[in-house]
Formats: sequence, C-alpha cells, structure tokens
Amino acid sequence: MILMISSSSMSRRWFCITFGTIVLLSAVFRFWQLGQVPVSVYWDEVAMMVDIKSVLSTGLDMHGRPWYQLIYPSYGDYKLPVYIWAATASSKLFGLSEFSLRLPSAISGVLTVIVSGLLARVLFRLVVRNTYSSKFLDTLQLFVMVVVSTSPWSLMFSRTAFEGHVGQALLGTSMLLAAYGLLKKNTWIFLLSPVFGALATYTYYSVRFVWLAVFVGLCLLHFSQKFSAERGQAIQRLTKLKIELAQMILGTFIFIICLVPLLNSPLAKDADRFRLGTDSVLNNTNLVIQSNIYREIAGNTNIDRLFYNHWWLMLRELFKNISDNTSPLFMFVNGDPNLRHGTTQFGLFFIILLPAFVIGSVLLLKRHLALAVFILSWWTVALLPASVPENTPHALRSLNALVPLCIVIGFGTSWIWEKVSHTGIKFTMSLFFGISLINFLSFYTAVYPKLSANDWQSGFKPFSKAVFEAQQAQSIVYVEGFDDRFYLWLMAYGPYGGDTFHKWPTNNYKFVSSGIPNNFPNILFALPKDEQLIQDIQENKRPVIAGRTTEIATRCATATLYTCQLISITDETGTPKFVVAQLQAK
Repeated sequence: MILMISSSSMSRRWFCITFGTIVLLSAVFRFWQLGQVPVSVYWDEVAMMVDIKSVLSTGLDMHGRPWYQLIYPSYGDYKLPVYIWAATASSKLFGLSEFSLRLPSAISGVLTVIVSGLLARVLFRLVVRNTYSSKFLDTLQLFVMVVVSTSPWSLMFSRTAFEGHVGQALLGTSMLLAAYGLLKKNTWIFLLSPVFGALATYTYYSVRFVWLAVFVGLCLLHFSQKFSAERGQAIQRLTKLKIELAQMILGTFIFIICLVPLLNSPLAKDADRFRLGTDSVLNNTNLVIQSNIYREIAGNTNIDRLFYNHWWLMLRELFKNISDNTSPLFMFVNGDPNLRHGTTQFGLFFIILLPAFVIGSVLLLKRHLALAVFILSWWTVALLPASVPENTPHALRSLNALVPLCIVIGFGTSWIWEKVSHTGIKFTMSLFFGISLINFLSFYTAVYPKLSANDWQSGFKPFSKAVFEAQQAQSIVYVEGFDDRFYLWLMAYGPYGGDTFHKWPTNNYKFVSSGIPNNFPNILFALPKDEQLIQDIQENKRPVIAGRTTEIATRCATATLYTCQLISITDETGTPKFVVAQLQAK
C-alpha cells in the first residue's frame, strides 16, 4: 500500500489506483468476520439489539416508545438515537444479527479513512495555500488515509457498535464540509457543517462539547490567514471578513437550533444526571477533604487557603488525566488497558509511526503555527470528555481526536517520504510498517478473541439459548444472579417480541429488578435454598439451576438432598463457562 505512493510522478491515474486500493483494504480490515471478532456483543450492544428487535416488529422501542424519539431509555443508560436508527436500517436489510448491529460502525470506519485524507488536503490548501505542490498534497492525502486505515484505534472501534466511533466520523465530515466551503467560498456547503455536527451530537454526547470549539477554531484559523493576506488598514481588512464572520455566526446558530429538540427531550435531564453521576474530577469529594488537610498542615492562612483550594486540586487531577490520554505509552505502545477498547499489546498507532508524529508536530509548529494551534486545540478539546472521568486513559472517549492526530502523523510521514530519496530506505520503511500491520492483524484475529472474551461477555448468548431450551422442556429454571443485565440476552435472543416487551413492567427501565413481578415465564433470577428445590422436584416442576461453572458445580457437590446432571455450556471460543444442572431427588 505504501510502496504505491513511491511513484516518481504521482499521476492522477496512479493516485486513483492507490486511493482505491487504500479504501478497499480498509474495508477488508473492517468487514472481514464482522460480528465474529470480537467474539460476542457486550451490554450496550445487546441492549441496542433489543430496541432494534422491538422497533422492527412494532415501530416502538422495548419500552413502547416511538422509534423516532431522540433519547432511548434502553436499560437505564439513555442512548442517543442515530446509531440505533442506522443499525435498525441495516437490520431491516440483512436481518437482526451481530453483523448488522456493527455494520454502521464499519461503514463509519471506511468513511473516516476517506474524510481524513480529504480534510488534510483541504486544510493545507486553505491555510498553507501555495506552499506545497499538488504532488505533495496527493502524498499527504494518501498517507493520512493509510494511517487511519491501519490504526489499531480505528480498526478496533470500526468492528464494534460504539456510538462514539460513528460520532467522530460525522464530526470529521462536518469539519471537512466547513473547510471545503471556506476554501471554495460556497456558503451552502459550509452551512452543511453544523447540520452534520448536530447529527454527530445526536450520535454521541461528548460531540456537543467538541464540535462548537473545533468549528469556531476552524473559522478563526481561516480568518487569521485571510486577514494577514489582505492589504490595507486593519479596519478595512476586518470589514472584508464580515461575510465570513456572518457565516460563522449563522453556522453556530444552526447548530444550536438543531440541538433544541434534544435539549427539550423529556429524558434530557435524566440522561445528563446519569452521565454526570459517573466518577469524575468534578464530583470527587476526596479532593475537598485533601484540600482541608493540606490547609490545616500548612497553617490555614489566607495564602494556604488560596494555594490549597480544592479547585486547584481538581485542575491538577484534570491535567494528570490529560497526561494519561496523551502519554506516548498509551498512544504508541500499550493502548487502553480495557480489552474492549484496546489489546494492551499495541498502542492507538503503531510504534513505528512515533517519529512521524514527532516530526509532523515540529514541522507544523515551525512552519504553520496557526494550523498547528488549530490541530492542537482540536486534540485538547477532544480529550476533555475523556479526561474528566476518573478512569484514564480512555480510547473510546478520546475518539474525537482520531482525525487530527492522523493528519499530524500523515504530514510527518509525507515529509519523511519526500526527503528520503534512496529506494532501499523507502523499501525498508515500508517493510517495517507492513510487519507492524501483519503483526497486529495476526494478534487481533488469532489471540485477541480469546484474550478479550470475558470483557465481551462471551458465553452469554449460548447460555441464554441453553436456558430457553430448559424452559421449553417445561422446567422451572433458576439462574444464578451473576450479572443483573443478563436478561437483555434473553430478550435479544429469546422468543419474545416487542409486543411482549411492552406488556412487561419495569423499574427504572430495567425488566428484572426488585419490586416488579417476574417477566420471564418459568425463569427466576436467583438460586433458591435446597428445600425449595426438593419441593419443586416433588411437585414435578423439573427444576434446573444454571449459572457459572464454578458456582453451580460447587452447589451440586455440596448438595445432600438431590443429584445434578451437569450440561456444560462453552463460550464462543470453546471455553467452558456456564453449566445447566438438571436435578433429581436422591
């Protein structure tokens, strides 16, 4: 893929061939075994499947609310609608499955590859103007595409149903429309940007904090370049920018107006309360206690109260979290320790690209300071939603920084490629990059599925099917309470439909909870005492206990009133994980 870029004359024909090859390979990386790797769906994904299942059959979500609602209550975590709408459309076309659920994210991954390359080209034309040749811009565009296409960060999130991944693709598309509209002086294209920005916000919550800052930053970047290029007095030059200034204000206004329905949603306050309830530097009461302790130790003078104010401690904690999300180890070596967000063996980007990132950053700061400030601002603003919560680093919450980081790395790579004239060195660079890519793909497809299986709730699907088989055999099934969200798998893969869901009572949008009757006939979510099991056997209810292998095997081994016939349930990797025990009196 990289060797194609080494053509001494980047003709349009070769450019198109290389462009198409990158897009094709990026699609292969994202669509191959989509729905099978990772091996299973996790809580949020299966909850979306339940809503989609209900919408497809009734036009209403699992709680009987209309499909066009702007906030889905889901299982109490309040999801935004765009991903569910997109996955509903793909499920309508291909049937409800893990593949169709994750398809919108895979498409967004390919879209990000294309958008990032185009945005890099447009930004350099908009800001740098005639500094670089068309050949270099071709190289830049293609290298940025290669970086996105092969980034473990982009690849992994392209293969899972994370709303944040679709949100960042729409954010990048919005910035491309704004930059292209400014470049071509096309107001209509420019004003499509806030529409796509609003669409991105309706996809992932954190975009609402990022889009406005990046949009205004892009407009100010353009203003600064145009202002410096204009001749005449400062007042005259500012007057010439009034059209662009009016466009920025109008774009901001359109974005805000588009968000009004979301802000006025009856579930908006509940959704904000749910997210603000996450442990973060904003609600860390330990910082207040720590502040008081420091003041007392220091003497509690006015200066001490100033220097040891809890707001300073909060700011220090925020900067610490930002440093976690910008750490070279996180970005280029280990990645996110959460196995749903990373492999722990590879960074967000391959380590071989670290020199390109450093060189690209230095060159931007030295040659194009305004552009460097814009990209750095985008990165910083994108990291804030990822740095306020306590658990850092966080690859998912920082996804809005994917595009600007890839532009920096792509710029550094393009500069290195242009400066290196020796074919052997270029071949060696390509070889090491290819080895890095093959190493990652091999690990991701051969090792990662089993390594990350538990993090993806592996075995929940086959276990839910085993529970239903026992239920259909007219047994009463007692399910160990190993996870209070397991019922979502029963709803997604069971014989129930939307009409049934709508009749079931809920407690805080949960279908299994204390204080509500059992919604699943002959399936109870707790293991009873042995006396109850014996009574069920005597009444010919054919009791079955089901749950994790260790827990059920231990229960059966210590039972004195009954014997167990254990049926092992393996997860998607072939690892025994659950058992179903049929009971008989001794």
